[in-house]
Amino acid sequence: MFKYSQKTIVNYGVGSLSEIGKLVFRYGKRCLFINNGEPFLESAYKIVRASLVDQDIRFDEFSNIQANPSVENVMEGIALTLQNDYDIVFGLGGGSVMDSAKAISFLAKETNINWQDVFSTYTSPHTDYEDRKDVLPLILTPTTSGTGSEITQAAVLTYGDEKLSIFHPQIRAKETLIDLELMLTLPASVTAQSGFDAFTHAFESYVSLNANPLAQQDALHAMKKIVETLPALMNDLNNLELREAMALASLVAGRALSNSAASIPHPLAEVIGGYTNRAHGAILASLYPSYIQTCQKENTPAFQTISNYVFGSEDLYENIVGFLEQIQLHHTLMNFIEQEETLEKILAHPVMEHLPFADAKTLRTIIKNA
Repeated sequence: MFKYSQKTIVNYGVGSLSEIGKLVFRYGKRCLFINNGEPFLESAYKIVRASLVDQDIRFDEFSNIQANPSVENVMEGIALTLQNDYDIVFGLGGGSVMDSAKAISFLAKETNINWQDVFSTYTSPHTDYEDRKDVLPLILTPTTSGTGSEITQAAVLTYGDEKLSIFHPQIRAKETLIDLELMLTLPASVTAQSGFDAFTHAFESYVSLNANPLAQQDALHAMKKIVETLPALMNDLNNLELREAMALASLVAGRALSNSAASIPHPLAEVIGGYTNRAHGAILASLYPSYIQTCQKENTPAFQTISNYVFGSEDLYENIVGFLEQIQLHHTLMNFIEQEETLEKILAHPVMEHLPFADAKTLRTIIKNA
């Protein structure tokens, strides 16, 4: 027996951001608008403000979202929910903004948060946890095609030197609004990093210990579309048709991830990201060739299926390396780890002893060879 669900309503269309006020109005008249104040997104922020005003929605902005947001950063947003009677939270941005908006809406009105308790309680994407009180409805609009966060039940936050995930059905957005015009603002580096992140969501959903047949179909479809689209998009960043293909593939990959969960590379990337504060997609790119080589024997049937369906040939390692070269992401992990001491901390991290996907020796081998 397996479960497959997609509870977030998807609103999709070019130029649809101007409709955000109508979506917010379904949930209330007082909104916390979360973004990270990126200058290149100012035109999008103006559209949101005008749409909210047009619906007579009162709103405040929280624009202090950091890359790889910390719990302290999220607490600033939660403080606003304690001071104001918001009906809904709306987040517009990449993964950092969406993860922050999820955590803020989920923990809204909490005055004394024990973060250790939060991270040790909400550990599984497959558990039907009891509903929490005072969770605010959430709408998300992504500005990248990669994280899938707009439809998943997870939020990733930095806690000290660690990047940790919390999972809960109520972390999912009630609705997502996807406007392809927002993707046209992305530079090549972010396009590649977010696009490869989406690829890994699909890949790991296929090989996950919790994979199910419906999610695996999503995963294969998403991977094939990304491999067909992303290299071409890197050479034509303003191509709206290619942006649409990537946005849909990212959405499908996120749906697969929410139903299967990740495998080895993602938790390793979160550990490394906690110590290096580098882009998540770039860290994943550094890990994948080593991951494929190290885990080939245990995953031969799945790896062959992926390689043949997605790339049209059986040598998955060479196919992955070639794909990374095409999108300018083929690099080693040591590009991000400047000191031997940092590498030792990563290798000694407790998660190496507790991940269900593989033993500690295998996980450390992946990192050392990356």
